Amino acid sequence: MIRFIVRRLLQLVPTLFGLSVLLFAWLHRLPGGPETSILGERATEERRQAIRHALGLDDPLWVQYGRFMRRLTEFDFGNSIQTGRPVT
Repeated sequence: MIRFIVRRLLQLVPTLFGLSVLLFAWLHRLPGGPETSILGERATEERRQAIRHALGLDDPLWVQYGRFMRRLTEFDFGNSIQTGRPVT
């Protein structure tokens, strides 16, 4: 019975890693992006780039994923785009 539990716990690690990669990829591919939600459709490209830089969206994907995982493990889901208040 102990071997079964240990085996299941060891299988949990790659499963959770795979789910986190899929979630990150899905969130990264959402249409429009957060800069469109913040600034609207008519924003200039310069303002869009400034928002992307402020949010860290111009960093390499591996840096963004590391930040995503760190915040996920700390239950820090950021601030609401609409209200500016923390999500959690």
